[in-house]
Amino acid sequence: MSSLQGALLLHGCEALEIDGMNIVLAKFSKPCSFHSHFILHPCTDTGTISNYSRRMSSPFPNIYQLRRVGTDSAKPCAVCYKSTQAVLVSAPDFIYVCESHLKDKQFCTVKYADGEDGKDAEYQSLDKEVRSLDLKTAQIQHKIQQRESQLAKVRDYLWKPKDGENQPDLKQQLAEIIKQRDQARAKLEKFIKAYTRYTLDAVFYKTRLQQHSKKIRQQQIMQKLNDGTLFPSIPDLPKP
Repeated sequence: MSSLQGALLLHGCEALEIDGMNIVLAKFSKPCSFHSHFILHPCTDTGTISNYSRRMSSPFPNIYQLRRVGTDSAKPCAVCYKSTQAVLVSAPDFIYVCESHLKDKQFCTVKYADGEDGKDAEYQSLDKEVRSLDLKTAQIQHKIQQRESQLAKVRDYLWKPKDGENQPDLKQQLAEIIKQRDQARAKLEKFIKAYTRYTLDAVFYKTRLQQHSKKIRQQQIMQKLNDGTLFPSIPDLPKP
């Protein structure tokens, strides 16, 4: 950091950025001939701004929810620039992105959450239940196929079961298992729709934070330009 930049920081400067150029905007509290004295100075040392950013709390969490917009509102994907209607939202940030990129672990990972409360354990429980019922369904279907095969019919004809021997009603069991499986699948799909979130890769998330900070700084500069506080005010010239 240069001595001039250090002096600006000591007097309460603000770090701003316009079109990729880092700028320090300093306001001196010492009285001078102007109503307020500002200095604009390009920063060659971006560490000042980086430290300033780190001290600030994150403006939005790295937990994004998928939304879809209408055809007329489609915009280029942030990754491949193809037109897309899918938008990842973590207010106030949002990213247009193709849904195919959501399967790329180098771009993001899927998690299940309600706000910032994780629900991954609940998802695993529901998914395990569906898998278990799928397995039971396949096992019963296999038993039914074996029982209805031609070899089984010949075997039952030659060796008839003894009187009073109970034969399980596999088709009834299958119907009950399928009903339970369908209910579990519907519950899982509802859960996925409600709680699926996406966590961006650290590099992409850092980029989103930087772009958000840049946008805020540009808004601050435009506001100061509009209200006339960005540059020093000139006192009235003495009358001749």
